Parts: sequence; structure tokens; C-alpha cells
Amino acid sequence: MEERKYLRADPQLEAYLDGIAARLLPSFGLDASTVQLRVVEDPFLNAFALPNGTLVISDGLLAQLDNEAQLACVLAHELTHFVERHAYARRVHDAQALATAQGSLPPWSSAQAASSLSPGHP
Repeated sequence: MEERKYLRADPQLEAYLDGIAARLLPSFGLDASTVQLRVVEDPFLNAFALPNGTLVISDGLLAQLDNEAQLACVLAHELTHFVERHAYARRVHDAQALATAQGSLPPWSSAQAASSLSPGHP
């Protein structure tokens, strides 16, 4: 059976994370209304960014960090995934690969769609 993951409700931790993120966001051209930070109760070392701007970090990863600089690096890494739309690009790529495998799209259309998601492409 799949183990359930729960959001951790800790206002002090959330305020601390929001403060670090607030210092990083201008470097990405973002403001606080664009990104939400969530901590999940999970012993594994994990962090990820969702297409809607939610950054999720496990309390297992937080427990292994030695200092604020390491935390800032993790958050900056996940912000990069969000800004570069990696989760969205992955979903498009996977959907197009499936459609190509099923014969409903020619193989070249997958590459065209992926290149249209690259930075600098309108």
C-alpha cells in the first residue's frame, strides 16, 4: 500500500522558508504571490516544483541541511525548474511520446513541441 504524505503545518517554519524565498525571488523575476512553499512529512530527501508555482520540500531533506545557504540552494534549484517550466515540458514531452508510440503523431512533432518550450522561444 502506498504511504501517504502529509503537509506539515508549522507557521514558524513556513515564515522562515518564505523569508529565504523572498530574498531569492527577485533574482528570478518573481514575487511572493507567484510561489508557495510547502513542507511534507517525509523522511526521504526530496524537493520538487509544481507547474503552479508550489515548491515542495520534505522535512527529511530539511533535517539533513547544515545551514541556510544549503536551503537557499535547494530552493533556488526548484525555482529554476519552475521558471524554466520543466514539469510542464516533461508532461508535454511524455504526452507527445505516447501519442507518437500509438501512431497518432509523426515523430518529428515531438521534437518541434519540445523546442517550442525552450527558453527564448515565444
